[in-house]
Amino acid sequence: METLVHAVVRSAGFVVYDVPVPRGSESCQFAAIADQLRQARPACQPTCHHVRKDIAAGLESRYDELHHFLPDTDGEGADAWERLCQGYASGTHAGDELTVRGEAGVYGCRIRVVGRRGSSWYGSSGGACTEVLTLAYFDDTDYSHYSSTRPLATCPPGAGDAAARAVDSRDVVGTDGRETPPRPSAPPLPV
Repeated sequence: METLVHAVVRSAGFVVYDVPVPRGSESCQFAAIADQLRQARPACQPTCHHVRKDIAAGLESRYDELHHFLPDTDGEGADAWERLCQGYASGTHAGDELTVRGEAGVYGCRIRVVGRRGSSWYGSSGGACTEVLTLAYFDDTDYSHYSSTRPLATCPPGAGDAAARAVDSRDVVGTDGRETPPRPSAPPLPV
């Protein structure tokens, strides 16, 4: 059965593309961004590890602009910001709204996050920014997950999300060196 997120993503002109995530890394957002960058910029071949490092470095210099997104840090301010950025770089922190904002800034693009409530946009809409990276966001009471997407027009008629699924070896090796299978997507709605 197709989820509400799958239907909203489809109504936006995309299908969900589940990118394999390194085991235990909480890197689904970073792997999805890496996949989107590989689509948008064929000469760019980042892994989720590269994206994590890029975002952490980009966020470190943006404390004054983005620190209000931090939870209460008991006056630790810049020290807490530095620990947070180190957590993003090392893989101990999952991606969140702050990292989406950072990714848009670091890569000079707009990011559209499509979830069950519609789309949220991040990044500047002006200037030379013409690329839009589109992520699917699944959130539930005890679970959240980011996936990449593919334009619906690139899938065979009636194939839906299953046609977009594939394994990318740049993102499947887990921290223990074994491959992690991709998460299954719900089957498409009947046409």
